[in-house]
Amino acid sequence: MVSAQPKQNCSTPLIFGRRKGECIAGSCALLCELKYKGMGKCISQGKGMQCNCSFSCQRP
Repeated sequence: MVSAQPKQNCSTPLIFGRRKGECIAGSCALLCELKYKGMGKCISQGKGMQCNCSFSCQRP
């Protein structure tokens, strides 16, 4: 049985990464850290400089 991956929308301002429009989700990374004990992988999907993202915490 495969459970759905938890997703969260960015409602708070985010830090921009090296690439244009790249988003870094500190809260999502923390969620992965707590849920999978540092073995999780946070995936971000951003759109332009507005940084409207949805994040998913993927199990390793």
